[in-house]
Amino acid sequence: MALHRLTNFAVTHAKPRAKAYEVSDVQRGLRLVVHPSGVKSWIVRYRHPVTGKSRKMTMSPGLDLADARKLAADAMYQVAKGIDPVEAKRAERQAALDATEGTLNAVAKRYIDLAASKLRSRGYYESTLRNYILPKLGEHPIDRIKRSEITAVLDAVERKSGASTADAAKRVLNAMLNWHASRTDFVNPMNRMKARLKPSEQARTRVLSDDELRAVWLAAGDERVGPYGQAIRLLILTGARRADVAGLKRSEIEVVRDNGSEFTVWRLPQARSKNKREVVRPLSRAALDIINDMPVISDSDYIFTLNGRSPMNLGYDLKKDLLAEISGVKDWLLHDLRRVHRSLLSRCRVPLEIAERCLGHSQNLLVKTYDQHSHLPAMLEAVEKVASEIARIVAGERGAKVIRMR
Repeated sequence: MALHRLTNFAVTHAKPRAKAYEVSDVQRGLRLVVHPSGVKSWIVRYRHPVTGKSRKMTMSPGLDLADARKLAADAMYQVAKGIDPVEAKRAERQAALDATEGTLNAVAKRYIDLAASKLRSRGYYESTLRNYILPKLGEHPIDRIKRSEITAVLDAVERKSGASTADAAKRVLNAMLNWHASRTDFVNPMNRMKARLKPSEQARTRVLSDDELRAVWLAAGDERVGPYGQAIRLLILTGARRADVAGLKRSEIEVVRDNGSEFTVWRLPQARSKNKREVVRPLSRAALDIINDMPVISDSDYIFTLNGRSPMNLGYDLKKDLLAEISGVKDWLLHDLRRVHRSLLSRCRVPLEIAERCLGHSQNLLVKTYDQHSHLPAMLEAVEKVASEIARIVAGERGAKVIRMR
């Protein structure tokens, strides 16, 4: 092929033909390829330094003549040194990919997309990694992260946000590293890393006294609190988790028959359940009144919604703070209401098995396998007892006298 001293003008005005053709430049190995569509590209032709076979290296599109000549000269220099430029380019690209894909940032993204996406708490996992772990360790190659580096990051979290938050960050990171280790040859450096607080020190035991429960219930009916207050009351009446009540849909409320009797139940689907199993709980008359009184917004299936498109955010701090201000009750969390409900079940002398079923707690494998009874009549009786006890507390009535029956 004849050599041509290409110019920018010649490159720009090269005409397409019926078949793609090449124009060689005075720079050794450099070719301008003109396609039938008019698209132009650059290649470098050379012989493999070991096998002697003809090889072709394609350059990135959009190069001008000067850049193409420089890259071609670099490629021919590698050939002269006994290096195949195509193989060198592939190795460089793989090294760059490894540098990116092998970081904690990349593993975290895969973990969130593949594993945590199946969890209801995906947002919590993602925010914990983003806020506490990745800013310090994200760019580190995962196979080089040391236990001491993780400890230093968790120490910083503890100093700023407390030991409980540090332990939460530790659990999330450990879960991610264990997931990565189960798929690769990676060894988790967090193995046997102790928590900063004992489980007994982390468990909350806060419940509301009768006076506090009365104040919160009455404050939840204040018009300034709005529908948020009705959701709070339903939390107290059902003992359900915050996310379950927030996402409650009308389609989840249904009437079922059990041994000839009809029950109105809330059927929490497996996809929304924390323990990944369907939870069916009968609803007291007081709970049904709250649900039936909620207005339908834009034909939405959501019961607690402000726009008809998405569920209400029960974690909205301003509403929670307003409720605390109106009620005068401090230092409590929405999840404490679940503990209040469970304590009221015990006060009403509801058997342990029924009380645990009312809360939707998982049973052990033996019970789940052999006990297929619905327990709906006993559960309905239990939640009605709790509703009556709440009504008594709100009304300010003293405990009824106990009369021994003979």
